[in-house]
Amino acid sequence: MNIQPVTSKDIEEIKELQPDGWPGIEDVFLYYVQAPFCHPVKVLSDRKIIGIGTAVFFADTGWLAHIIVRVECRNKGVGGGIVRYLLNDLVNGGCRTVLLIATDLGYPVYKRMGFSHQTDYIFFENKEPAAFFPHQNIIAIKEQDTDEIFTLDRFVTGEDRRILLKDHLENGYVYRNRLGIGGYFLPSLGSGTVIAKDMKAGIELIKARCAFTGKAVLPADNSAGIDFYRRCGYAETNRAKRMIYGKDMDWQPHRIFNRIGGNFG
Repeated sequence: MNIQPVTSKDIEEIKELQPDGWPGIEDVFLYYVQAPFCHPVKVLSDRKIIGIGTAVFFADTGWLAHIIVRVECRNKGVGGGIVRYLLNDLVNGGCRTVLLIATDLGYPVYKRMGFSHQTDYIFFENKEPAAFFPHQNIIAIKEQDTDEIFTLDRFVTGEDRRILLKDHLENGYVYRNRLGIGGYFLPSLGSGTVIAKDMKAGIELIKARCAFTGKAVLPADNSAGIDFYRRCGYAETNRAKRMIYGKDMDWQPHRIFNRIGGNFG
C-alpha cells in the first residue's frame, strides 16, 4: 500500500473525500499539515488519493483521526491499512495509549485491530438554544491562569494536551472562585470544549457556551451535563463510541461538559 505524508498541495483533492454530515475536512487537514504534533497521511492508487488519516501525538497518549476512504474503494483493506500504519507510528513514537471516536462504519475495523469500547459520546442539538446571563465567576483567561488550566485538563482527561490548548487560551474563559479555577471554556477549540472540576462550574460554563452554539457533545458518563441540556430543550441526535488501545488511562469523563471534537477527544 502506497502511504505518504499529506502536504498542503493535497488539500484540494482531499475535499473530494468529504463524508456526508461531517464538518468540512479541508481546513482540518490544512491544520494537520501545519501542526507539529499531527502526522496526516494519504493512500495513493494510480496517483489518486483514495484514503486519508491522521495520527495525533500528546506525550504518552495519541489519537487516530479522520480515517476516510473513498466510497468506491471501501471494503478493500484501505481503511485497515491506514489504521495499522498510524497505530504503528503512534506506538513507536512513545504513545502507550491510543484513542479514537468510531463511526458505525469504522467500529468493526477498530475492534479487529484490538481497540475496545471505552464510553459513548452523546450529541445534542437545540434549534433555539437558551440564553443565560453570564455568571459573575466567569472571567476571561489571564496569562497567569495557564499552568492551572493545564493541570486541570491533565487531571480530567488523563492526557498532556498543552501543545493543543495553548493557542486557544487567549479568547477563553475560566470559572474562578475563592478556591481557584473550577473550570474552563475555550470557544475557538473544536466545538468549544468545557472542562470543570465540579457540577457548579461545569453548568455555568456550558450556560456561557449556549451563547455560541446550539450543539453539544459530551460523554454519557456526565449525567449532570446531560440533564442540563435536556432540561433546556436540547434533543439527542446521535451517539458515537470512544475506543481505546493499549494501556488503560485514569480520566474523569463526568467532568467533561463538552468535548473538543472527534479528532482530539
